[in-house]
Amino acid sequence: MKLVRTHTERFTKETLHSLFDTNTRPCVSIYMPTHKISNEAEQDPIRLKNLLSKTEKQLKEQGMNTLDIDNLLNPIQALVDDREFWTYQSHGLAIFRTPERFEQYRLPISFDELVTTNDRFHIKPLLPLLSGNGRFYLLSLSQNEVKLFEGTRFRIGNIELGDDIPTSLDEAMRFDDFESKLQSHTSTGQRAAGSRNAMFHGMEDAGDEAVIKENLKRFFRSLDNGVNKQINEEKAPLILAGVEYMRGIYREVSGYDYILQEGVEGNPERLMPKELHQQAWPIVEPHFQQAQSEATDTYLHLKGSGDERASATLDEIISAAYFQRIDTLFIANNMQYWGDFDAEENSVKVHAEKEPRDNDLLDFAATYTILNGGTVYAQNPEEMPDGAEIAAIFRY
Repeated sequence: MKLVRTHTERFTKETLHSLFDTNTRPCVSIYMPTHKISNEAEQDPIRLKNLLSKTEKQLKEQGMNTLDIDNLLNPIQALVDDREFWTYQSHGLAIFRTPERFEQYRLPISFDELVTTNDRFHIKPLLPLLSGNGRFYLLSLSQNEVKLFEGTRFRIGNIELGDDIPTSLDEAMRFDDFESKLQSHTSTGQRAAGSRNAMFHGMEDAGDEAVIKENLKRFFRSLDNGVNKQINEEKAPLILAGVEYMRGIYREVSGYDYILQEGVEGNPERLMPKELHQQAWPIVEPHFQQAQSEATDTYLHLKGSGDERASATLDEIISAAYFQRIDTLFIANNMQYWGDFDAEENSVKVHAEKEPRDNDLLDFAATYTILNGGTVYAQNPEEMPDGAEIAAIFRY
């Protein structure tokens, strides 16, 4: 049996699909907060060691023998003493393990410590990265450098574009005839070192401007193809960072439908990722708030008029999530309902205390809603519609 190992700093809906398709059991999910180099960081290996003890206990309670438990947990145990591993951490660590898979995700959100050992992976702590009020993208545009970032409320991180995608005008010209066209449209017919920047910013006449604009359009079309490959399935807002002239051209040629009109102004090459995040989040936050507010208003209107498409009944929502009926799901953070769903009987069992092989039913509903193209809002309890712990708008 070949062990598949994955280590990444991104968690996407595609990743969720991959985890959901896991066929081997048990599925171990471990979450914990992590820290970059600091006194707190020294405690992170100890946290993982303690969580492994809890994992072992759960697996024994489920009837797994000691040898199989050791084989399952040894790769995770090896991380405890791996100094290099702990040197490069973000805010949170998620580990997923089956007899065939071992996946680690260093992520930009902090987690409460949690271990589950069930027939499926537990993903609810990841909802800030997957839900309708969590993820956005930022595309940094300048003549010399283009970068794509993935952001959350908490931080922003760089995403590598494909090797075949040019990330600067200079790079694009190696694959096209931009260079000769730029030279032929200068006033002298010759280009001195460093003159491209001067020509771009100064645009000596209307002819130069037209040529530069056309070249940028062609460059941005190629870039847009690469960006869409990375984010098109997410339907998340995209912020453009750069001078308005370049942002306007990119919006004109882009095939991505979720570009925000407002962007980060100025030359982004001068800004660190942290500074980009500080300017980007105030732009995107109202977008999330408006979408969430509109969804809440829709739910309350449907509920108030007695429309059966709005429900706060756990059994109905679990069934609707599985059978692809949920358009929008609201769930309260830090709440858990343990139990099981029988698809053949279309019945839900809820247990007062977690029993072996129980699933968190809120996690179950969120996972199926996302996989089936619905939107999930993970909220603080006081933000939930009508004070419910779970609520949904059904498609029909």
